[in-house]
Amino acid sequence: MPFEHWTLFSNELWHIYTNCKQISFFNNHQGLICVVEGKLHNEQDYISPHNTTSTNLAEAVLNAYTTLGNDLFNTLDGKIALAIIDLLSNNIVGFRDHFGLQNLFYQAGDKSFTVATDLLDIVNYSSSSVNYTALKNYLDFNALSRPYCSETLFLNVSKVLPAHKVVCNLKDFKIIQECCWNTKIPDYVNRTPSELIGLFKETLKDSIKKNTLPNEKICSNLSGGLDSSSISSISKLLGCDVNSLYFCTGDRPSDERHFANEVVERWELEHHEIHASENPLELAKRNIEICGLPDSLFIPGYSFFSLAEKAKELGSKKILTGDGGDAVVAYGTEYLDELVNDGNWSLLKSSIEQYVSKRDLNPFFEDWNRKSNRQKSKLYTKFFIERKIIDFVKKGNLKRAFSIWNRFLLEYKFVFFIPFQTGFTFIRNKLSKKNKKYSLLNLVNQQHKTPLFEFKGTKKDLDSFRKEHFGYSFTNLNMSVIEQQNTVMKSLGVQAIHPFLDKRLVEIAVAVNSETRFAEGNCRGTLRYAMKDILPETVRLRTSKADFSHYFMKYFEQLWHDFGTENSDSHRVWDIVDKLVFDQLLLKIFDHKVTINKKTKYIWLANRTIHLALWLDFFDKLQAKHLKIISNEST
Repeated sequence: MPFEHWTLFSNELWHIYTNCKQISFFNNHQGLICVVEGKLHNEQDYISPHNTTSTNLAEAVLNAYTTLGNDLFNTLDGKIALAIIDLLSNNIVGFRDHFGLQNLFYQAGDKSFTVATDLLDIVNYSSSSVNYTALKNYLDFNALSRPYCSETLFLNVSKVLPAHKVVCNLKDFKIIQECCWNTKIPDYVNRTPSELIGLFKETLKDSIKKNTLPNEKICSNLSGGLDSSSISSISKLLGCDVNSLYFCTGDRPSDERHFANEVVERWELEHHEIHASENPLELAKRNIEICGLPDSLFIPGYSFFSLAEKAKELGSKKILTGDGGDAVVAYGTEYLDELVNDGNWSLLKSSIEQYVSKRDLNPFFEDWNRKSNRQKSKLYTKFFIERKIIDFVKKGNLKRAFSIWNRFLLEYKFVFFIPFQTGFTFIRNKLSKKNKKYSLLNLVNQQHKTPLFEFKGTKKDLDSFRKEHFGYSFTNLNMSVIEQQNTVMKSLGVQAIHPFLDKRLVEIAVAVNSETRFAEGNCRGTLRYAMKDILPETVRLRTSKADFSHYFMKYFEQLWHDFGTENSDSHRVWDIVDKLVFDQLLLKIFDHKVTINKKTKYIWLANRTIHLALWLDFFDKLQAKHLKIISNEST
């Protein structure tokens, strides 16, 4: 039986397993029991200075809970998951840290409740069914950017949301999730931009300090991007023995080693290059065996294996990564939306000119690099106008949509040369084009549905842009990166550290105004300004992005070839996915006349279909094992 899960039947505690060094357990023998996995940076806050005896983490948390009650959870700072069995109030309460750095799953049964930090500790010991609602979302490209939800592909097995507590009442076994993050963003919004930049810089340093020791040998995942370069540089600045790791895809468009090398030279880092695996099928299966779920990243996260193995080889147990930085810092283009809302058309024009002059948008706009700055501004403005109008139409705000339409016709005469009466046709065509998609799924049994939980953890007095910014860190895609990375690296004995995922840091970042984030068209201004005199200027001010589409294509070709060799057209995935539609995707993917950028979504859908097939194999093996156990017990 696993050490990390416990099950309750009625009001009686059945089993608790704590034979793992990472698990802290405490029973106060007064009706309260606490089990904790992880680390708190502020553990000392919960230990009395008059306490002369040693106190483990679970005891410290439980003592604080008896004093603070549910208010405790907002104060916890660290990578932690816990459960408190409160036999006095007939509740079991689980809590997952504010960024979901520690996994926490639960399963509700008939008069039972199971909670675990490892999904496998639940599904290996209890049978389940496929959650077709989650399966549908897994194959939905648009679900990537939606708020993170608690469902898994296993029916009735759910994830606790970040910064949430889950409460199971032991009388009626009703389950609720509640947010426990009372943000302090309003306390920062009146600070000047320069004050906030200074606070952001020092808080990022503090976040790295909290997760490292002086002179500790650590690894950093240095991709050459702004986020990873910042983390690697500050770690060295603070005195860590930094070994930087660069993951080579072997594909020229995604090669950014020249940026990484500039950081290496600036800070004299011990640098290592790691090359991509040539066996994606085996890594896909290995990932499922470890995580219990198929790969959920946009570009498969198999670099996690190579990075962790290299860290172990170098004698380091920690890898610092810039993952999460994009969402925490935010991009800054929402400044353009604010200018539209304010009706500041002249400033909008000049801001768009700043933005396009500093970007290579060739992957999104044909022949971009051959156009003049004026042509680029026209092209991007047309795109921006269409997006704004369509967004308002989708929200049902037709009055606002046509109001903006009129204003743009007056202010940007170069954009539209069509009569106003054709506006309805224009919008209809755009909407139908946006909604056109491949329907991969065959009809499935709709009784297998689970409720979706969306993250709603911001105060009501925040404006819409700050609420949206706060939610960036908690989309399905961002959370999938963190969860998969942590689980894979943990299985290899390496801890992934995410300095950007810090409570105070995100609150400060959200408080920064959009004009500062826009940074005269450079975008991501909060981090760029904070890294002045720390990063090489070519890295700090870079606006280019690596193009991984060719690497994705090469990876998929190998995966599809190996999968096809092992599997036939009778695989049970084709009972769920329409094989005819899938074959249409393949025709698009391998059509040399279709540009690589247009293929990306097709590759993504086909890739996920294969990963789903591999997960179904894993699921069927689990079910076969459970049936065998039941059969043996009956005889």
